[in-house]
Amino acid sequence: MTKVKKPTALFDQFLVVALQENQSKGSFTPVIQQSFPPSYPTTPDVALFCFPEEIDGSSIVRVKTGPSFFFVLTESDGRQRIGFTRRVGRATTLLSLCMLTRLDASWASTFSTLLEEAENRWRNSTLTSFLECLIQASIPAPGKPVLLPPDMITLWRSHAPEEGRGMSDVTLLPMISCLSSTNILQLFCSLLLERRIIMVSSNLEKISLCAQAALATLYPFAWHHIFIPVLP
Repeated sequence: MTKVKKPTALFDQFLVVALQENQSKGSFTPVIQQSFPPSYPTTPDVALFCFPEEIDGSSIVRVKTGPSFFFVLTESDGRQRIGFTRRVGRATTLLSLCMLTRLDASWASTFSTLLEEAENRWRNSTLTSFLECLIQASIPAPGKPVLLPPDMITLWRSHAPEEGRGMSDVTLLPMISCLSSTNILQLFCSLLLERRIIMVSSNLEKISLCAQAALATLYPFAWHHIFIPVLP
């Protein structure tokens, strides 16, 4: 049995993904505009997961900024990486900021605040220096904040998840507001029976939050099978 190595850094790779217009087809294709570290190999088609919607000239004005979501990439050896993603900009200048990490979904709240900070640094043109410090930062102990070297600046809002509490900081409200009590019970039973489950929504952030909430309801158990919260 191959021993799974524990992550040694908060994230493996940071991507800035932009929309490139294809004038002949009247559509937009996501392309990687910036990658950090520059030498890190990029997974094919990862840009499609940052903009999983089909976007054309009429729909681009409806693509929203601000929503955060995550996707999962499964590698050939079965290991998974999660892409925590946040939209910034507007219309044709819309970008997705994405952090790829080997930490699990219980870190969603941590990466949400890290991406907010990354957005602020992007607007102030200090993103690269922030990423250089962040990738050197040690993974904090449960419940402790992220410390940025070399001056050990504390990112007070970015705490590691508490140990033994599952996804306790994940809100169940989006799932409760979308599904009836009967459907929530059916979903929970299906998760316990390890059935195949498909969620469909036109709202990218909402479906991502509902997928997180579904995992959170399993605690103290965990889902060990294929998990694809967003599919292009």
